[in-house]
Amino acid sequence: MTPGNGSASFSLFSRVAAAACQGVFLILLARTANLAQFGIYSTTCAIGAILIGLLSAGLPNRALQITEPKSSTGGSYLAAAIVLSATAFLATLLASATSLGSLSWIMVSAAAFTAAELQNNIAQSYLYGLKKNKEADIFTLIRRALPLAALAAASVLGPTWDKFAIISGCFTLAWLAGAIRFLGQYNFKSLHKNALRGGSNYWLINIWTMLQQLDVILINAFLGSHLSGLYASAVRLASPVHIITSLIASRLVPNLRHAESSPERQAIWEKTYKPLRLVLLLLAATSPALFWIAPMLFNADASSQNFVYVAAFCAALLSLLCQILSACLYTKNQEAAVQRLTRLSVFTGLVIVSIGSYAGSFTVAALGILCSQLILAWSLTKSNGTNRWTGKAESSS
Repeated sequence: MTPGNGSASFSLFSRVAAAACQGVFLILLARTANLAQFGIYSTTCAIGAILIGLLSAGLPNRALQITEPKSSTGGSYLAAAIVLSATAFLATLLASATSLGSLSWIMVSAAAFTAAELQNNIAQSYLYGLKKNKEADIFTLIRRALPLAALAAASVLGPTWDKFAIISGCFTLAWLAGAIRFLGQYNFKSLHKNALRGGSNYWLINIWTMLQQLDVILINAFLGSHLSGLYASAVRLASPVHIITSLIASRLVPNLRHAESSPERQAIWEKTYKPLRLVLLLLAATSPALFWIAPMLFNADASSQNFVYVAAFCAALLSLLCQILSACLYTKNQEAAVQRLTRLSVFTGLVIVSIGSYAGSFTVAALGILCSQLILAWSLTKSNGTNRWTGKAESSS
């Protein structure tokens, strides 16, 4: 098995720093804006996330399968990242302005953030697939630090949405130019053949996962921007957990792919999975403290509705577990099973959110995401127990 370049300690440090940057950014943004404005920002991000799922062609997951440097397929993926990110930015602006009434600087800043996420996800997966772990970690750290730097710069000049959007846009373009210069391998000629065709199951997995973002939109539509802002602040506060997910998955999938035998892959899996479950249980045990801590971070009033912070955090922990279980199934060439189970769980969760929102019950609506992740974690665990590794793992397109 070929070791990656970059120590595990550096990866851990960079991911913790990236999670801290993202967490501080979201907290400061929520404190600077009111909950209604944060609700609009989060709703636009949710719309953008759904569009990213529709436009991504499953490339964030497929790029992890690239193991040969300077391959035409890898170059096509990187070229597609640029084209699809630009398309996602414009589509997010159009969809947000249409659904929320009028275009605003809040939407511009949110659209720029989500579009850059697609570029970042594909590029970092490509680097992790090549086992260029240190470069990928630095790439992600810079990406997470830029929104915080933009918010800090806008605050110095006077915290308004137009200044934040313009500075964010400039920083994002500078980061994109640097990424293009660093990666330096783009194959636009074979873009359709290599990147936009095939990988239907990976594409559908991304779509179902991103459709989960409809929860913010549904709550905003039926319960108002204040409660959608509260819900979004809870989800965003828990979102840095997903950075840890990508750290584990980005190292686990290539290692499992490069393993030569089933016993070797099983040993790698057990070494990752058993400690992870223990950490998740410990974090879940401390989650009730968020009921009191989170409102202070967001400068919000004490309320029984603050249980949403605990629910969202526990859902994020379950999501972390689900992503690792899914990564294991990918290496068993069971992406079709992941796609089917993800679709079932997301649909169930959205039904719960819809019923709660329409009935005017924020409690029921807020529990939808937790129920969805519980169903997915249970079904993926069962599927992993049924499907075993046989021989050397094969790449899936």
